[in-house]
Amino acid sequence: MEAEVLSRYKSIKVVPGASKLIGEMDEYSDTIGFHLTAFTAEMFADGESSTFITDAERVKVVKKAPEVWVAGETVYWLEATSNFTNVAGTVSKKVGKVVQGALSAAVIGYIMFYDGSPIQRDLSLGTVAVPLNIIADDPMLGVHVTSTLITGMINAADITLVMTAEATVNTIEAFRVTLTSDVKLGNWANVIFAKLDLQTSGEVAGLASAFCAELTFPSTDAPSGGSYQALETEINCPSGCDMNGRPIAVVGINSWGANKTQFDDVGLMFDITGVTSGDTKFVEIATVGNIDAFIKCRINGTFYYLRLSADTAA
Repeated sequence: MEAEVLSRYKSIKVVPGASKLIGEMDEYSDTIGFHLTAFTAEMFADGESSTFITDAERVKVVKKAPEVWVAGETVYWLEATSNFTNVAGTVSKKVGKVVQGALSAAVIGYIMFYDGSPIQRDLSLGTVAVPLNIIADDPMLGVHVTSTLITGMINAADITLVMTAEATVNTIEAFRVTLTSDVKLGNWANVIFAKLDLQTSGEVAGLASAFCAELTFPSTDAPSGGSYQALETEINCPSGCDMNGRPIAVVGINSWGANKTQFDDVGLMFDITGVTSGDTKFVEIATVGNIDAFIKCRINGTFYYLRLSADTAA
């Protein structure tokens, strides 16, 4: 027995291709875990499944000697030797953390077990054919975290997509969210809602925003083609679309709250920094009559310049 569960656990159902011992470690579709009970050849012949534990608060495992384990250390599974180690390697696979220290002579260790494989596939909540039904105030997926960290990058969730093959015709979206409706909706509908709530006395030492869009260019070769935009907005008007003369805004600004007059006094349409003024540049600060500055834009391939005045009465 490589692993024995001693606490609450999470499991999935799998169908092994051969007999398995109780507590035997295994891997299915990049998911690492161990079998709660033995799986016999007769069970396989009958088409039965095995309970496969992927997460547990406390698991007794076969420890590699003569290692010394310290609580909090990362633990790895060595498939070739059917035991566990606190030393990372090219053939070891991360499976948890030490919850109880162990001396070098010990052959048993206690860990918090979780599937630490870098790839998790086939994670889905419902399907197009059989969707799940949302109940009011009970979302399908909830993430609630707190942090006392005061340095470094702090993320509640981190999604990274790395492209490794050159292409010219594919479409890429690292994170995609779609709201579909063929019925009238309520007071408001947002596909993505971003909110920064500073509560009673919150503030920031540098810059705070509810949403940040950042575009980073290559550090060596400049792009030779394509169009680049830090923030792109699209309005699709399919065949038969009739807006009935109703104005449609690309960007909407709504100031509200008991003290919204504060924004009336200090609010800005744009806050542009880090640019150098010059003729035909993004911004040109130059007085021409009652015009004091220009901002560059492009309409259907032709460059134009928005005129700005420093005189509120102009």
